[in-house]
Amino acid sequence: MTWTTAITVVLCLALLYARYRLSRGLPSRPSPRRRLKMARILVSAALALAAIGYTLQRHASELDGTKYEPSQIERVVLALSR
Repeated sequence: MTWTTAITVVLCLALLYARYRLSRGLPSRPSPRRRLKMARILVSAALALAAIGYTLQRHASELDGTKYEPSQIERVVLALSR
């Protein structure tokens, strides 16, 4: 995990925590359908972030002139993001 990915993950979790703290006073709870929708959005965002990171890493190594072989997890992430 690169430092930019780590910063992005920390920032995302901090914003989610801040949103949780602000909404604690509200009496209504999210429905299961809404929770499932939020989970799908978070998984999609994490998948997109991983795909972008792996693509940038591949392009950077190609610019250096080295042959880049993606790992198995990179192949899975890139296939799922298409």
